[in-house]
Amino acid sequence: MVTRNNALVFSLVALELSIGSCAMNEEKKSVTGPLRLTEPLRSLGAYAYRRFDDGPFRNLIEVFDLSSRKSIGTVVPSERQEQRVLGFAITPAEPRGIITIHQVPGTLYLFDLQQNHWGSVVLQRAPLGYAIIHSDLPKAWLIDTATPTILEVDLHSKEILTQPNFSSLFNVLLPYLAISKNNQHLAVLGNSGLDPQHESNTNSLAILHIPTYKIISTHRLGNYPVSPVFSYSGRYVCTHLMFERTISLVDRANQTDTVLTLPTHSAIAPTYDFFSMAMHPFQNVLVTSLYDLSNPQKGPLDLLVLFDLDQRRAKSVARVRTTVSELCFDPDGSILYAATPNGLAALSAVTFEINYMIESCLQPQNVQLPNPLTLPGDLIVQHLR
Repeated sequence: MVTRNNALVFSLVALELSIGSCAMNEEKKSVTGPLRLTEPLRSLGAYAYRRFDDGPFRNLIEVFDLSSRKSIGTVVPSERQEQRVLGFAITPAEPRGIITIHQVPGTLYLFDLQQNHWGSVVLQRAPLGYAIIHSDLPKAWLIDTATPTILEVDLHSKEILTQPNFSSLFNVLLPYLAISKNNQHLAVLGNSGLDPQHESNTNSLAILHIPTYKIISTHRLGNYPVSPVFSYSGRYVCTHLMFERTISLVDRANQTDTVLTLPTHSAIAPTYDFFSMAMHPFQNVLVTSLYDLSNPQKGPLDLLVLFDLDQRRAKSVARVRTTVSELCFDPDGSILYAATPNGLAALSAVTFEINYMIESCLQPQNVQLPNPLTLPGDLIVQHLR
């Protein structure tokens, strides 16, 4: 299991598992992972996809129909519990997605929820890390955690288009990736070994310009950086620094780095840390969920913190009428969706009051909140128009 304590160790282990750098060598027409949807996705509608990172459903991705407000089943990338889903991404305009699983050789799984079809492409690579999809073109980026290389893959031809290499900066890439809304930049995290003087990891954030594949800036980070995210304009990049109770805010316009901290607030205990982050689609606003470092088995809390990135500070703290873990804004910015023990909550993006809740189809009494010693899962909201 990849834990929050050894998120970096995972990448170093991946380096040892590397089996070379080759092109794709095999395509399978089907894989073991079934589509267990009780009804097909419509051509129009809104959907949410929740990936579990831990617990009894860790290899499941649950699909919610936001229009009819019900759970309609699951996508199961692998029946084997020893395998672990690392990357999950869905195309913005159609019900198709990609999944990577921790295995050797790395395999890219492709699924079409309308056609009820699975396929896979085997890569002669080390285990693949995070995955993201271009919002306008059928292209995806995957992390080869060992080389360290980013793979740009054409989802139609199944060919690798480019392989930007970060070996001049990093010994190994961490399995996290983000893309700017305008598809011009990638945010990549990497490690260059240990700093013996400060007894810390030399982790950095690199910004890659996609059209030229040039690294345009690097920014030194803390010990355990995870889950970078771009602001809507692409100006800001936020990265959670685990166990340090901080978020690194990089201002690309001014080339400055700022540390965002939790406010001194009656609802915020000194031992609270960030869990999941969501960036507003049209405002320089970041919302985070929390958990208690002193009692990690308790799971995420019922608190949300809103940050104003332009002012570089926490703006408000809201208590929600349920515990919340993974977060994602609706594409129009009016609703903040939050994963809960019983399914999904739709919150007002202004007040964070619950508008409605959708019950999970996975026997909610068995759905466990993520253990904060593991990484957050994914929550992706999609509109089909």
